[in-house]
Amino acid sequence: MRLRKITALALSTVLLTTLAPAPANAAASTAASASASASASASASASASADNPITVFSTFLVARGAAVDVNFGITCPADVSGTATVSVTQTRDDGLIAGGTGTDEFTCANGGILNITRVTASVLGAPFERGRARLTMLVTGSAPINQNTRLQN
Repeated sequence: MRLRKITALALSTVLLTTLAPAPANAAASTAASASASASASASASASASADNPITVFSTFLVARGAAVDVNFGITCPADVSGTATVSVTQTRDDGLIAGGTGTDEFTCANGGILNITRVTASVLGAPFERGRARLTMLVTGSAPINQNTRLQN
């Protein structure tokens, strides 16, 4: 539990420093060059957040594989409310298939949020185990994410 708190604190620090506005350049030679560089910086950060507004940080097994906690961040340029749906599927070493889906509501205000969604294993399937899994994520207003991940203890 202590490791998860430390991980969440570290991830929030990374997200806040990533989303923080760049400091003003005091050594700018003219006001025109300062405004041009600020506008270029703003458009670059806006395009970066528009390209990939969701970042998956980690996936942790919970309750002996009965669930998986998915830690992720969402970058949002304006006030946004929506839903994050996370699905995890895994073909275990013994050939059994584990899978489940979790859904969370979120509200994001000017910047970004960190979220942890718990994905519980389907009652009809096997529990999750350490190793490779497939993560699919759909967040309101962004493109879906399909990626391989590693489930950790």
